[in-house]
Amino acid sequence: MAAAMSEGFAVSISRVDDRMVVVVRGEIDVATAPSLASAFADLASAGTPADVVDLRHVTFCDSSGLSALIAAHQSLPPGQPLTLLRPTRTVRRLLTLTGMTGTFRVED
Repeated sequence: MAAAMSEGFAVSISRVDDRMVVVVRGEIDVATAPSLASAFADLASAGTPADVVDLRHVTFCDSSGLSALIAAHQSLPPGQPLTLLRPTRTVRRLLTLTGMTGTFRVED
């Protein structure tokens, strides 16, 4: 199911086994982060919060994108981290600079 799409930015959602996977493409910034946050909120309110976010196609992520990821993490049950799958170097740098590397599970 597709959640959001705009010029150069897309979010798609799928269920893989028992996990909800959100795939993000393009830039996550002040203009696109609300669409991503909305997709996460919709999943959480439906009782199926996203627990994996595939970031291999993200070309840029600013603090508003990080805020959307943090909100998705906070929607999960206590002790269950949000898995960031294949984050690009840009996303990894943001996580390092903001001290958020320990907040998420990062998988390559």
